Amino acid sequence: MWRRGAWRRTSRHDIIGCLGRLLIIALLLRAAAGCGGGAGTSDLGSDPGNADGGGDLSMFGDGGGPPCGNPSEACCAGGACFGTTAQCCDGVCIDLDNQNNCGGCGAICTAAAPATAVCGGDRLRPSDREHACLITLWHEAPLAGPALNSLAADAGYVYWAGPNTNGVDPHNMYRVPIGGGTPSVLLDGQTADCLALSDTHIYFYGGPGKVMRMPKSGGAAELLGTISYLGSPLWVCPLAVGDTHVYGLTRGTGEVWRVPLAGGTPALITPARLPGAAALGGLAIDSTYAYYGYAGNNQIMKVALAGGSPTPIAVTPQEPAALTLFGGELYWAAQGGKIRKVSTSGGTVTELATLPVHPTALVVDGANIYVAGGGVWKVPVAGGSPAALIRGGSAEFTSALAVDATNVYFPMQGAAVPVPPSMGSFVYQMLK
Repeated sequence: MWRRGAWRRTSRHDIIGCLGRLLIIALLLRAAAGCGGGAGTSDLGSDPGNADGGGDLSMFGDGGGPPCGNPSEACCAGGACFGTTAQCCDGVCIDLDNQNNCGGCGAICTAAAPATAVCGGDRLRPSDREHACLITLWHEAPLAGPALNSLAADAGYVYWAGPNTNGVDPHNMYRVPIGGGTPSVLLDGQTADCLALSDTHIYFYGGPGKVMRMPKSGGAAELLGTISYLGSPLWVCPLAVGDTHVYGLTRGTGEVWRVPLAGGTPALITPARLPGAAALGGLAIDSTYAYYGYAGNNQIMKVALAGGSPTPIAVTPQEPAALTLFGGELYWAAQGGKIRKVSTSGGTVTELATLPVHPTALVVDGANIYVAGGGVWKVPVAGGSPAALIRGGSAEFTSALAVDATNVYFPMQGAAVPVPPSMGSFVYQMLK
């Protein structure tokens, strides 16, 4: 016989039992998903339904999100994390936009005073929204420093110089420890440009026709030789340091000269002046040849270090603006933003990328090409789309670059970004 009270008791117990079983199943599903998934669980790193932190499991997550993949939570299956800057670091999702994890797991962004460091995004790495550590090694207020036309770096220091044109700050060459510290004045009141380093000395262009050097740690600058044509001194820039000589390219005449490292009589190693000589784009040397870009006929040339007739090894449709040598290949940037390479023995010219700016300097580290011009850009050595590491505005420009295993060094002038003070002349160190 049906009794109403008995039905109520049976239904109540049945309902409580069902709810209990459902709760246990839900907790098991949450635990399985939080551990990276398992049989019958969703892969939150690939399931579009959960890509925004929602989906079937959202009712059991924290604040409506998934039980893994958020900052400070365990990584999801395959190391997946959510958010623009999050990455799986030792099994935990970490945002890479802070001083302790700047652009990489455990990458600490710090600097020795008075240098400052900031972990920046936005106009740093604007093309891929990654963050990078930007260290301001040096800053001069507007109109208080020389133009920063040259920069170089070794294992311990960054060096920079520029002509004294404003009559306010007579200091023409500085160095600062990598990672920051107090800049030292190496040269005071002497024109300096086109720096090139040896193990012990800085070689530089010191004014009309003068090739000079000074110890890296500071001291007296010495004249090595004066280069002239028909009694008129020539502008010798850029420079490249070899085992026995320093080599220089004369702007406006298309000639390569050499001067003994300890000083002596300059010698012309390209005896025939090239026709239509104009601005020249870059100089590099190996143990046998000097290589240079010649804008008079848009060619990449080489000449024996011992002297001889120049030989063209490549023709470029645009004027070469900067050139460097790495691993038996010549890389150069041309007006119009084209980046190309060719073997030192000649052959097929490979176009690698096109930048939306006019380049002013170029270096290679084996994996990437770094180009200055309206900021700093990175291109894979095999070619590909250029990525902006830092992008300058109309009043900002870079004119020199140096790299090591982990950093790129560059000057900027104008309204520098992204950290205050926002005006003046700067020297930066930035994590690659």
